[in-house]
Amino acid sequence: MTVTKSGPANKNSIRKVQLIPRSSHSEQVRLVNTSLPGIKVISRKDLWNDFRNRLKINNYEIGLLASDLNKLAQRIQPVIINAIDTVDGVIRSFRKALHMDSK
Repeated sequence: MTVTKSGPANKNSIRKVQLIPRSSHSEQVRLVNTSLPGIKVISRKDLWNDFRNRLKINNYEIGLLASDLNKLAQRIQPVIINAIDTVDGVIRSFRKALHMDSK
């Protein structure tokens, strides 16, 4: 069993990942001959299955990324709003000091 971490900033989201031992994997990848002598490649069926498995992994990881980005956005939103309000206040102070009020 392997322990992995969702993100460096999120210490509470450690997940256990179950690894499948190689001995329990009963399917073998079949190699097929090509037109070049001595060159073998993965069969189309095995290649397609590999692609689908990799796509499932990719989709899972993209889902985790979307979740992490959503959490990040929720955390930094108040900081950004505060920064915008601060900059707006400074600009208003400068305009008032330079008598540039738009009223």
